[in-house]
Amino acid sequence: GPPPPPISYEHGGAVAGLAIRLDGKRPLSARCRIIASAQPAPTGIKLKSEGRDLITGSSTEVDDACVLSKVSDLADFRSPMSSCALLKCALIYLGLVPLVEVTPENDNDLQPYINKFCQSGTYNVGLEVISTSLLPKGSGLGTSSILGGCVLAAIEKCVGANVTGMGSPNADENIVGAVLTLEQLMTTGGGWQDQVNGLVGGLKVGKSAQSIPLRTSISRVPLDEDTREALDRRIVLAFSGQPRLAKDILVNVLRRWGRRTDEITKTLEELVAGAREAADAAQAADIDKVGECLSKYWQLKKVMAGLDSGVEPRVVADVLSILMEQNAIVGGSLCGAGGGGFLAVITCEGKGLSDILNIVDDSILSVNKDVSLFSWHKATVDENGLVVQVVQDVGGDSTEIDFDLSWHQ
Repeated sequence: GPPPPPISYEHGGAVAGLAIRLDGKRPLSARCRIIASAQPAPTGIKLKSEGRDLITGSSTEVDDACVLSKVSDLADFRSPMSSCALLKCALIYLGLVPLVEVTPENDNDLQPYINKFCQSGTYNVGLEVISTSLLPKGSGLGTSSILGGCVLAAIEKCVGANVTGMGSPNADENIVGAVLTLEQLMTTGGGWQDQVNGLVGGLKVGKSAQSIPLRTSISRVPLDEDTREALDRRIVLAFSGQPRLAKDILVNVLRRWGRRTDEITKTLEELVAGAREAADAAQAADIDKVGECLSKYWQLKKVMAGLDSGVEPRVVADVLSILMEQNAIVGGSLCGAGGGGFLAVITCEGKGLSDILNIVDDSILSVNKDVSLFSWHKATVDENGLVVQVVQDVGGDSTEIDFDLSWHQ
């Protein structure tokens, strides 16, 4: 996997990634609409970030929502914990208000900016942006980055903008760069791997050259139908029940990189080389080798973070070691920066989710009761990546449209 931007600038990076559906669903989405027909005339921007259940689509948490009516309402965009921070950053990135004007003291009415942004002339319109995640917080599946891409794409399509260049021949690279900038605006750091892996369909290898500004290139790796079906049968994901914020572990990674020890430099070189090795194994339909690459990747990631960083919770180490001992899996790794979130494993040929669940009940639960917090899921290859749909707004007024789980199918 690629390192965070400071290391990418100085060393370069590479990642092999696979876009997946979880239990048959694309778990992340964003929707945007211009509200023009309500009485009285709509004003302001309604933002909402919602969490919903992967299976039922029902709400799983108190929605994070806010209404923007003044420029100063955007001013807390740099704090990741502020209300709807990602959505505010997306609006600023796309040019709703020039960045220099976004200050806590600027109480100017936001409406003229909204009208210009939505190309409505002097006619007052409202704007509504809602992001939806069917994943638990701190999943390690690149939720923030992928949602960032979804939000940018939805708003652009809705208001007729083209800031990110998603419609160009270099659309893949453009959206990756846009989300990277978005996350720097929000100060969460992070790299470019999540948006490459989740927004670009199928298997691909992403690379960044040793340069400033950061430039990425993405090569899609075609998989034949038999290989896709093998991956669908053998990839299993489990949420560990322990959320994590990548920023905490990434700070540790950057500190260790700053010392430039031989161990860290060698580890980084192996991570970069491993991306191509994993992609070649998948293209050659050697799923066992892909599993080996996944385990090697996890060992290297632990070295980068430092074993005292909390990168590998005890329960995760127990699950991986026992599943390997009982020949249930050929490899596994925590997703993202580590510390919790989702665990990805590749089963041995002929083994599946039911075999893993049996081992959990028979052998792991007695060793570490925290495995009872795990939720287990099937993963399947998604060749499409980011998809933008125009859905008929039957209401047309300020009443929010009912959520439809079929948007995630």
